[in-house]
Amino acid sequence: MNTPPIVFILSWERPLYLWACLDSLHTSTRVPCRFVLMDNASQDPLVERIIGAFEARGMFHKVYRRTDNSPHALAEALDAHRNEVGDYFGFVESDVMVLRSEPCWLEEFQQLTAADPSIAMLGSLIDKVDFIDPAWIAQRFPHLDEAELKFFAKATTKERTLLDRYPERTTNVITPPGRLMFLQREAIGRTGMLPDFKLANTLREMGYKASIATRVRHRHLSLANVFDYPEYERDNRDQFFARLVREKR
Repeated sequence: MNTPPIVFILSWERPLYLWACLDSLHTSTRVPCRFVLMDNASQDPLVERIIGAFEARGMFHKVYRRTDNSPHALAEALDAHRNEVGDYFGFVESDVMVLRSEPCWLEEFQQLTAADPSIAMLGSLIDKVDFIDPAWIAQRFPHLDEAELKFFAKATTKERTLLDRYPERTTNVITPPGRLMFLQREAIGRTGMLPDFKLANTLREMGYKASIATRVRHRHLSLANVFDYPEYERDNRDQFFARLVREKR
């Protein structure tokens, strides 16, 4: 019998989104897996309360309560579990809500990568219900400058151009978003962890595929940051991912 895959979950603050993320994974994952949660030094006490609630459900294989907010949390967890990780592992950011499907998200990822081992990065299709009209945000929040407006609304993201449905099970029309992925261990061992766009391009240059599984859908809860967490800072986010590239392990 194959060992169930490990799915790494990276959390940082925003407890509203964390609860929705964990609940969606807990209720929609219909095949065996091992969830490993890495909390990146959240300070909001509700985060710990939510983690404890899902620990009580028996959801986690392991929980890391980190003391620093590091872009290398996944790389360090991978290293800690190097003897447990199979050919592929999952990665989920805690602002994602996985939607129910048949087969479930993880089973579909497993089927697609088993059929085509050249897939090294597999993401999912966004549910576009949470996209907000940038013009409406500009009227509702006139204090936002143009850069902040584009950031909160994801006004220029190519995900806005995606279809709601595709006839094929995978598509390469855009780079798979890095918030929900199934990754090939051997390939990531060669590239290291990188931001989604750079990771997809690097993998493709090496002869791998980076695709989107069109039957797997997720909601991107950060699209509601302007309402739920307006203090979320674009500069801090950009610096976090810049460190991932600059300090690549």
